[in-house]
Amino acid sequence: MQRKLFGEPETKAEIRIAKLRKKHAGDAITFPIIVMSGGWGDVIPEEIKDFIQLSRLKQFEADVEDFLEFAVNAEVAAYLMTASLSAPLARVTAQVYFFACNSFMTETYDLPDFLNVTTLNNEEEDLLNKLKRDIRRSQIKNLKKARKQK
Repeated sequence: MQRKLFGEPETKAEIRIAKLRKKHAGDAITFPIIVMSGGWGDVIPEEIKDFIQLSRLKQFEADVEDFLEFAVNAEVAAYLMTASLSAPLARVTAQVYFFACNSFMTETYDLPDFLNVTTLNNEEEDLLNKLKRDIRRSQIKNLKKARKQK
């Protein structure tokens, strides 16, 4: 009889998760950063790019299924930062942007009061989740396209 290794998946759900982890292990680093069209992608500070990668790695480690469905708040902030350079943000979108910034930047910076958004109403929460899903779908689509071209 074969001995079970420590931490080896047992259930079908654990095996499925283990396969997802193996298949997508590098995606946290290789997913492109999605920006609003208009040529503003090069203005994202390196520090925010670092926050994005670290947040992705934490999300991947915590819940690979969530990682594959939702972008992290830092990615939403980067996207909305570039969107704000193209046109003014609507109030709801601005609140989501401030919330996204606040969720990862408060560890490092003293933020101005207007960025101190720690909760969202239902409309804002719906927009945040839509953006997270749309960004992740776009990343997966772009990554698949890039892999096909190789």
